[in-house]
Amino acid sequence: MHHKTVIFALLLVLLVGTAMAQWVPDGAAVCTATGSQADLEVVSDGAGGAIITWEDNRSGSNDIYIQRVNALGVAQWAAGGVCICSATGNQENPEIIPDGFGGAIIVWMDGRSGIMWDIYAQRVNSSGVVQWTANGVAVCTAADAQFAPVMVSDGSGGAIIAWYDLRLGTDMNIFAQRVNASGAVQWTADGVSVCNQAGDQTSTSITSDGSGGAIIAWQDYRSGNDDIYVQRVLGQAGGRVWTSNGVAVCTATNHQTFPRIVSDGSGGAIITWQDNRSSNYDIYAQRVDASGVAQWTANGVGVCTATGNQFPNYSIQDGSGGAIIAWHDIRSGNNDIYVQRINSSGASLWTGNGLAICTATYSQEYPQLCLDGAGGAIIAWSDNRGMNWNIYAQRLNPAGSALWAANGEAVSAAANAQQNPVLATDGVGGAIVAWTDSRGADQDVYASRLDKHDGSYWGRNAPAVTDIRDVPNDQGGAVNLSWAPSYLDAWPDTLVSHYTVWRSLTGAKHGLPQVDPSRVDAGFQGPGFLLDTKGYAWQWLATIPWQAYLPGYSYPAPTLCDSGPSGKVHHHYMVIAHTDNPVLYWNSAPDSGYSVDNLPPSKALLLVGQRLKGPKADIRIDWNRETVADLWRYGVYRDVSSGFTPGPGNFICYSDDTTETDAPTEACWYKVTAFDVHGNEGAPSNEWYYDGSLSAQLSMFAAMELEDGRVSVRWRTESEENCLRWEVERSDAPGSTYLALGSVPGQGSTAQPTDYRYDDESELAPRTYYYRLGQVDLDGGKRYFGPVSLSYQWRVPAEAGIAGARPNPFNQTTTISYQLTRPGSASLKVYNVYGQLVRTLETGQKPAGYHRARWDGRNDSGEAVSAGVYLVRLEGSGVASSSARVAVVR
Repeated sequence: MHHKTVIFALLLVLLVGTAMAQWVPDGAAVCTATGSQADLEVVSDGAGGAIITWEDNRSGSNDIYIQRVNALGVAQWAAGGVCICSATGNQENPEIIPDGFGGAIIVWMDGRSGIMWDIYAQRVNSSGVVQWTANGVAVCTAADAQFAPVMVSDGSGGAIIAWYDLRLGTDMNIFAQRVNASGAVQWTADGVSVCNQAGDQTSTSITSDGSGGAIIAWQDYRSGNDDIYVQRVLGQAGGRVWTSNGVAVCTATNHQTFPRIVSDGSGGAIITWQDNRSSNYDIYAQRVDASGVAQWTANGVGVCTATGNQFPNYSIQDGSGGAIIAWHDIRSGNNDIYVQRINSSGASLWTGNGLAICTATYSQEYPQLCLDGAGGAIIAWSDNRGMNWNIYAQRLNPAGSALWAANGEAVSAAANAQQNPVLATDGVGGAIVAWTDSRGADQDVYASRLDKHDGSYWGRNAPAVTDIRDVPNDQGGAVNLSWAPSYLDAWPDTLVSHYTVWRSLTGAKHGLPQVDPSRVDAGFQGPGFLLDTKGYAWQWLATIPWQAYLPGYSYPAPTLCDSGPSGKVHHHYMVIAHTDNPVLYWNSAPDSGYSVDNLPPSKALLLVGQRLKGPKADIRIDWNRETVADLWRYGVYRDVSSGFTPGPGNFICYSDDTTETDAPTEACWYKVTAFDVHGNEGAPSNEWYYDGSLSAQLSMFAAMELEDGRVSVRWRTESEENCLRWEVERSDAPGSTYLALGSVPGQGSTAQPTDYRYDDESELAPRTYYYRLGQVDLDGGKRYFGPVSLSYQWRVPAEAGIAGARPNPFNQTTTISYQLTRPGSASLKVYNVYGQLVRTLETGQKPAGYHRARWDGRNDSGEAVSAGVYLVRLEGSGVASSSARVAVVR
């Protein structure tokens, strides 16, 4: 147990709410309809969830149903599942593969003809809508019976299906068919013959050949004993590639049965089977290449030849050209679970005769496997150690070391029997396991998601976001994010050392460094972002230390913007629970919330006015626009007394814009206020006095950030009287000292409108700046307008290089603008037409952003250069050499 320091001031104690995740101890119900649900199969949905199909007796006969559960364990389709086939008679033995688009293809044995079994298939999309003919398309309806279909993707959205078939007489033979993504059969009607040799061929298994076709394995009785054969069929026409009626994989003495086949990743396959050559059933394996040639010892290599029987085997490819094989093993007198990994050369990589996964009391049977995405595997099995059948699981690393509890982690130990697990990867190192469950009156379908770290049900160890709501009585920009702690936050299982809070990113990541959660320790203070397994980006916001057994945590999480008149702007957040082990952490399910500006808008700034031309005494007033997200409109007020308070008695009108006209009949004062969407009214603006004789009057004054990082200050006068010049000044705060930036000549006296512009080329840090104008009269008098504010954003350019020089050509001085996409060393140098260095303008470390350098037309010795064309070159980290020409005139 950790000893930790308690800092109560950092956090609020909260009541723990209900977690979002639907996974619960002993499994979540997928289908509890009346009648029995059995014979499950499962595949990943490609999004962290799973698609489960089963045989369903709710109608009195067996039908095929399907359901999708998302990563949180929430059913995505109709309650109780989507009916895939409810035709007359029984439908049994479903098999399933992903369709590559978030849906699945299902195949089954179908008794609708009332005489013999046929083969039917259906496709369902990611929304649970069947895509082919209602109740399925016929794959094979040949005479007599077809049994036990198996299926593999054709790589184009369709499938290749194989089965064993009685149509040729009293023997079972192997047939296959391909259906495309639209459900149309592609080969000979009712399938092509894969093997029609005398004697029974049964127990088919299938894998892809990597080229749109398939490799099919089966047990074959042509010799009077069961042997193992394989055949490859082409995707285009279903033609047999290897020896007619199959290539013998093993014809050793006695029986070889129940083959399993997986791809070797190189166009061939690895086949495993039960082998009776020693009079006990053992596990053997063989690899064939893309030409059907055996690559290992004739008749296979022994995977396990220990005493007693080993059966049946279940195998998956290991992702490195080999395979991982699991079986139940009676060498100790009871059925136990063993596993072995073989490489592409057929050598066993783990303990000889198999690695013991579970040797608990009584029997453990029928193991199933899936990869963990890290070179290892997850195994689930039926377990009778508690005198009831339950589901257990274990995870192995690439070296075969068990990562979860000895003899396995209990997945479900509910009342009565839980059996026959099937599993699929959850895409993040864990697995989703489904099984038949008898805790109710009938057999039902249950499932659980296993945490990759310890095999516990997913959500047990993860924190759970319980509430995200607006911070009351604020100006917006934050939400209160609350979460229930991890199960491992409290005694006696205290493993959590700290939490981190993350917000989803939209658009560019603005140069944030990417981090892995395993590197985010208790001292991490950002910045950084991470990418989750779906490619979504999350920005680090805060690191919160573990606190002594709090029932809940809270953090004021910033938002990127507030909700406004156009609707709510949701932000998504996630919390990660970390431990002192860097690779041991758990992500909460994301949740979203939004912030609202609960305070009135600030007062409108710079109210100005002018008298309009014409015989009437009409005036127009203008003011700066508020930039808050929840702005609604403005209120305009007029009174004959200075210092008046806006109210119903002096209200004129509402305005949706920043201008309004009026026709006063006497001298008066005007004020403007801003309203937000909640009806909050801001403080009034400055007064503007109308007396009928105004000189220089501003109708517009604004500061804006340009794409190249400069700030452009712009204003417009409707008339001027005795105006000598305009002086532009900048400050970090409206009440502090202003810095003189430059000036622009005025127009003297004019009744014509004039537009002005001054560009601030200073290199600015990201913050709010304030600009004001000083109007200097011909007699030296001065009056100020403003200030206007600008929230300057430090933006990272999309490309590095020289943007240009102004002026160009030049006589005295030019300013060269350039930009860097990342921090690092950079140099800006001037060369003559002969490639000789004339002047080094800048060199050294530079931050990412927009930069400017001045050149006074002199060389490094301080001498004026001659007239002509010169080349300015930018070089540095992250910069493909960039150059620009400038011309000097004398």
